[in-house]
Amino acid sequence: MGLFAKPTAQPAAQPVAKPKPPERPRFQIGPLPIPHSMEHRGWLLSGAPGTGKTVVITGMLDTIIPRGDSGFVADRSGIYLSRYYNPERDVILSPLDARGVDWSPLAEFEGDDNYSAQTIAQSIIPDGSGESAQWNAGAQIALTAILEHCFDNHLNNAEILRFAVRADLDELSEIFKGKAAEAQVAPGNEKMFGSIRAIIAAYIMPYQRLAPDAGRHSFSIKQHIKSGNQGWLFFNYTTPQMMPLRKILCAMADIWCEAVMTLPPDEGRRQWLVLDEFSSIGRMNGIANYVANARKHGGCSILGVQSIYQGYDEYTENTFLGMISSLNNQLILRTADGKTAEYLSNNLGNRQESRYIHSTNSSQGSSSTGASSNQGESYAQQLVVEKNFLEGELLSLPDLHAVIKLAGAARPTVIEINLPARKPPVAEPFVARVRAPAPTPAPAPAQPPAPAAPAAEAAGLEDLDAALQPPAAPAPAAGIDL
Repeated sequence: MGLFAKPTAQPAAQPVAKPKPPERPRFQIGPLPIPHSMEHRGWLLSGAPGTGKTVVITGMLDTIIPRGDSGFVADRSGIYLSRYYNPERDVILSPLDARGVDWSPLAEFEGDDNYSAQTIAQSIIPDGSGESAQWNAGAQIALTAILEHCFDNHLNNAEILRFAVRADLDELSEIFKGKAAEAQVAPGNEKMFGSIRAIIAAYIMPYQRLAPDAGRHSFSIKQHIKSGNQGWLFFNYTTPQMMPLRKILCAMADIWCEAVMTLPPDEGRRQWLVLDEFSSIGRMNGIANYVANARKHGGCSILGVQSIYQGYDEYTENTFLGMISSLNNQLILRTADGKTAEYLSNNLGNRQESRYIHSTNSSQGSSSTGASSNQGESYAQQLVVEKNFLEGELLSLPDLHAVIKLAGAARPTVIEINLPARKPPVAEPFVARVRAPAPTPAPAPAQPPAPAAPAAEAAGLEDLDAALQPPAAPAPAAGIDL
């Protein structure tokens, strides 16, 4: 080799292919594997009791939970908790279960105290509609001031209840000073505030079942979500507990939805909201925004309903129908009533078919050469528009058979639902808490009666069941604009 010989050319470095991450397991409904792209488009499960909604949800969760997704489950009878609960990963929220965490609305404050107090108050007392709208807004304003005061002074659930139900007007005037609620307790507004306080009591009285000493340092739903914890939140309850606990359940679920909506956009994330009896658990302020916009934050929804018209008890017709129309995947089991069947039949769309009509014509006549006959044929094409599924078909589906329509699919189809694999329970569905509930606060000092007072005020807060019923809207006090 000479002194100036060219160096031997080295082969170009080949790029090292990155290994593909393992594909996330897909859940299956009946014979259909569901594409990942369909998961966060929302799921509406409709069907009469006993037709298979819980079976479908169990089949979905059998894949969703083991693959590492997270979520919030409203769990009647503890069915899902007994199948999936992992105490090292998951959290029980029910205040009546011995394994439940101590929780307080004060633990959900972050950043601006007033803004946090306002959003939490709206989760506890949802917006009203019609005549009740201004009264619920007034109750939210008063509760905002109470929550802000309790947070700033490191108080607890017992003090929230005391201020909301029992504190006299002089004490409330001090904590409302300089806040939007100050005018509510001004001299001359006693009747108006009596009505507002009755609305607050109707929503806040179930909170006596929370740990009375829990405050700002108790378990936080928002921090659980933002920490990236992969665990699930189970709110389990027995059937008799549904009415007393549903206002707490709705507030917790609403706070959970808000927390998911504040996560950085990531369509690869999966945070599942599972409400098997959505139309009957009560009103949630943020659910419409969640089902419509949570997709880019990784939010997914599985909402089960027995009847479309149950939702009208909690939401206006337009609001409720707008929410369920945001759920692009539909699974319809046997329908409970004709009106629901009519709505779902229309929602499943129509199909257009071509039909050919063949007709023959014959005629007879006579001529100079004798009798004659003529025959002719004609063909016509007719376009016919028919419903994909008639109301009667939805009313007569067998158990564990469903009509499924995925987002963007041309036509819905009927499938048979497979029963999930039998598994031994991993936990008790419900373990009763021994702790005695906090005593019911005594009513506030007597005040001049308000006209058309809501149900909780009329009950004097002595009958808890009566106090827990949604209040009727009182007639507006003269000269007061909330």
